[in-house]
Amino acid sequence: MYENSVYNIAIEQIYGNMGDGTLDTKFEHIASDLIENIKSGKYRDKLPSERELARVYDTTPVTAAKALNYLQGKNIVIRKRGNGTFLNTASEKRTTIRMSMSNQFIHEDIEELLAKRFPEYSFSITAPLRGNGREHFRNNDIVWHSSSVMPSGYDNLCRPLPFSFISEKIENPAYNGEVFKTHRSHMHYYGLTVLYSPVLLCYNKTLFRKLGIPLPEAPYTVVRIYELRKALEKHKNIYLFDAARMHFSPAMNCILANLPYGAALSEMKWGNLKKGLEMLDELYSESISGKALFASGNVLFTYSCRQTIEKYVIGKFDFEWDILPVFYVNAGFCTIAGESCFISASSPLSDEVLLPVLDFLVGKEVQDFIAEKRFGIPVLKSSALDSMKNSSYRDDYFFREIRSIIYENTLFEKDTLWIFSSLINDYFDRKVTFQKFMSDTEALFRSDRLRKNARENINFKMEI
Repeated sequence: MYENSVYNIAIEQIYGNMGDGTLDTKFEHIASDLIENIKSGKYRDKLPSERELARVYDTTPVTAAKALNYLQGKNIVIRKRGNGTFLNTASEKRTTIRMSMSNQFIHEDIEELLAKRFPEYSFSITAPLRGNGREHFRNNDIVWHSSSVMPSGYDNLCRPLPFSFISEKIENPAYNGEVFKTHRSHMHYYGLTVLYSPVLLCYNKTLFRKLGIPLPEAPYTVVRIYELRKALEKHKNIYLFDAARMHFSPAMNCILANLPYGAALSEMKWGNLKKGLEMLDELYSESISGKALFASGNVLFTYSCRQTIEKYVIGKFDFEWDILPVFYVNAGFCTIAGESCFISASSPLSDEVLLPVLDFLVGKEVQDFIAEKRFGIPVLKSSALDSMKNSSYRDDYFFREIRSIIYENTLFEKDTLWIFSSLINDYFDRKVTFQKFMSDTEALFRSDRLRKNARENINFKMEI
């Protein structure tokens, strides 16, 4: 019934992505069956619900939802909240650009901006599944992704950007051009940085006063952190750090705190990394009990980047709070949360279609939107300056911290960094003991995959 339609094209793409046709997971098996039923004409409009599929395939609604989301990512179906899942017959009329965005807070806003600027296309923006980085690169045309953690080497997942395209950004004085040199490998450029947001400490001023502890002042040292930890031993159910969010940044902060002065991350020895992880366990072992929540008022510090401080902090607490830079030994090092856009190597769409979209994302309209929402710091200087206006907190700290930045992916190769990030999440989620976390990290560190063709450290200054 659907010969020569978008469904047949999508079916070929899906089977191509599944390799030799072997179905590795339950959701792929369900998705494959649904595709065959669509092709045969069994489903002409509406597909079964998640619960119906779960019952038929003897699985959970979560797995069934994953199969339906997979088909939506392939532009075969449209999922409507409260109504169900339907065949996407409209997709035959316009090219759909599939995007994955790691932050869901602005999905609808970005999709609206893109639809207005590019009415000839339709856009489908979805959130990636946690820990499944290759999948959302494989199933999308454009990936809006963390700048620090990549699930694999660039050449495995991303299409190189034309040098003429990237050089315009590097040489344009309106931008911090050095940031566009970040995602490079083997003489090619792969990513376009859209925003950056350094990670800082947010602290509970009310709790400090209640405990009779002097308020922290920058720069806050590692020695002072340990003094605080000692002081808290006599206070029951009061914690040093919140372990509920931002697991990767605290781990990298402890690692950086044990990096020899003047050394590069790519030169780190296992002994230094081991000390950093031991520091992490010393500072967080009690916090990961699940009782340490900054929002509850029983925690002194939590990590926050500019995006999350707007979402989770401002106006949310009934106590006073403030921010200050993270503690470190090597002045000038900071862990940065930034986001960049990549063109997926598996996308069937041409550069002629996708490059203007990337260009728009670093253009004034989107950058001004980022500034207005304070969703990180825009890479466009004029927008970055505008985003500092009328701030209700010490926004200058965020800007001060991006003057000298070292990206975390100089510690491991990209494949390995993604695995390391997963190990950190397992530790914080209490899925493994600290001893297991340490031994797995050591094995990872000593494996042949580590630090091959390590990139040079990327340090740059932002003049604004």
